[in-house]
Amino acid sequence: MIKILVCSDNHGLKQPLDIVRSYTDQVDFIVHCGDSEMMPSDLADMICVRGNHEFYQGFDRYRILDDLDGHKILITHGTGMVYGDNNDELVEYANSISCDIVFHGHSHIPNFEIKKGVTIINPGSLRYNRDGSKPSFVIVTIDKEKISVNRINVSVEN
Repeated sequence: MIKILVCSDNHGLKQPLDIVRSYTDQVDFIVHCGDSEMMPSDLADMICVRGNHEFYQGFDRYRILDDLDGHKILITHGTGMVYGDNNDELVEYANSISCDIVFHGHSHIPNFEIKKGVTIINPGSLRYNRDGSKPSFVIVTIDKEKISVNRINVSVEN
């Protein structure tokens, strides 16, 4: 069994990352899906990708985690592949590279769904969610074929 904390879109706020880090002992690792607006050295303890608001070099556009309890995970921000709640291009890309799970951000809308054999997980934003819900991150538990998502809301000061 693997536990992964997935977060995204803190847009320069450090406070929610302190909350995220308080869960370090409960998960195997932390993934940040971009738009941190921070230096790579500030996120050295996380697996990170570049968002459309990253101002510093050092983050890859995509990351792939291979062979995690039999799964291949694509990590991306979602820029150019996610439009509001439309993630069809993201699903097609994941299928084309044989990824069966995708972690992404960008839309600021939490989401957990399975589409065309791909499990899509968006943790929402650590700063604000566009659907009016509270800022959030998720803890994903992968236990062979069973994938569960626990959403955790955070209180942030902008």
